[in-house]
Formats: sequence, structure tokens, C-alpha cells
Amino acid sequence: MSRTVSGAGGTIRFSKPQYGLALKMAFDRGWKPRGTIAPADWGERPEHLDKYGNVREWPVMNYFAGMGERVSDEDAAEIARVLDAVMDDIPDHDALAHKVLTTVDLPYHEDIRLLKPGAKVNMFEFFSGKNKGLLRQFVELCRKGGFEIRRSA
Repeated sequence: MSRTVSGAGGTIRFSKPQYGLALKMAFDRGWKPRGTIAPADWGERPEHLDKYGNVREWPVMNYFAGMGERVSDEDAAEIARVLDAVMDDIPDHDALAHKVLTTVDLPYHEDIRLLKPGAKVNMFEFFSGKNKGLLRQFVELCRKGGFEIRRSA
């Protein structure tokens, strides 16, 4: 399942690996997460309640639930700062091309690239080529303020 992030800077749809690796790269480069803000409807559905009917505490460090949790302006600004600092280190060309065994072309879906057995991919390779543009868009979205995270099909 993918993730869609939306804020004043627009909307971006990530595959689950793209979103997770973008946050991991930010974390590895010094971002210190402040925690997410509970979705507006937190506590309104039965799954938000404990066995006694009390509203469960929102797991503030969860940036992956995709339930409409919000990232603050300050947190987003820090994500933008640390990711922007690594942009020059990410290749503009597709640094994974030599590790691709084959590509599966599916209708109505982005091509799926199958890597050669044993191929290892680092985050800089992963975000090279067209994925660098996606990461750049994320930096720009984060610069414009906080954002909401939603699951998408």
C-alpha cells in the first residue's frame, strides 16, 4: 500500500518503499522526529478504543500509519533541511540500471524492475534517476509546511 502526503506544498504519492526510505534517509542524516499529531477523527471509531471504551493514546512516533496523522511545520522543515543537504550526493542518472535483471510492464501500473539475484541497493542508488525528482518534490512540499499522511491504493 502506498502513502500520500498532502500539505500546503501540494500532494505526493509514494510507494511504501519510497516513503519509508525518504524518512530513513532524513533520519540517518540527522532528522530528529518530533512525533506526529493524531488524525482529526482519532477516537471516533471502535478500533481507536481500548477494551474499556477509552480512547487509545495516539502513537506519536508513528509516521507510517497513513490514517491522516499530521507532521508539524517544524518537523517538515527539518526533513526538508536534511534531505536538501544530500541532494548533490544522489546521482542524476539511474544508478540501479546495471543491477536490473528485467522489467515487468503492467497495464495501469508503474513498471516493476526485478533486480539481479544478490543485488544490494543503497538509498543513494534507490533515489537516483527519476526517484531523485520525487525526493526533490518531497523537500519542496516539506519546505512549505507540515503535511498529512494517508494510505492510498
